[in-house]
Amino acid sequence: MWRPKRIEPAAGQESVWDYPRPPRLEKIGARLRVIFNARTVADTTAGYRVLETTWSYPSPSLAFSDIADHIAFYASRVDECWVDDERVQPQEGDFYGGWITSRIVGPFKGGAGTRGW
Repeated sequence: MWRPKRIEPAAGQESVWDYPRPPRLEKIGARLRVIFNARTVADTTAGYRVLETTWSYPSPSLAFSDIADHIAFYASRVDECWVDDERVQPQEGDFYGGWITSRIVGPFKGGAGTRGW
């Protein structure tokens, strides 16, 4: 089966192909903003990033207890998401909720022809 090759990240970037399994939770200090229906619905500098997909975390496992009652946003299902002053590019498709910025390289799953890898 054909699999795409990992893009080598440049300085200051990371590759989604290097993300761990099981998922990892990271506290970040970047300003995160989410805009929906032309209204800011989230704006924080005390956010987390979770290298997995889901919508919210009412009862997370112990490793993810820091994000209990936090909300996750799919970038493709709101008007805009921002990390600091960079607008996020939603991950293609309707399965993954990735927030893609210039700091992250792929290739990314979700688009046409990627289901098999």
